[in-house]
Amino acid sequence: MLNDILKKVDLHMKRAGSAKKDILQWGDFDKSIFEDDDKVKVVDSFIYRFIKLQDLAGQKLFRVYLEEVGDYRDL
Repeated sequence: MLNDILKKVDLHMKRAGSAKKDILQWGDFDKSIFEDDDKVKVVDSFIYRFIKLQDLAGQKLFRVYLEEVGDYRDL
């Protein structure tokens, strides 16, 4: 189970990293970015992947990791 979660984390990290790379190539980040639909899609993709990583870490990864090392306590 831990390996499955880590694969999902890796996938989201790679895709977020790709979006980040595109965003950094644009130079200054200003409101004009939101007038370009393709750039908005890249920003949306980055935000989505970031949120998915937070969800995976908070809801699954930490719990499964603690279960694996024998330190999980259900409150």
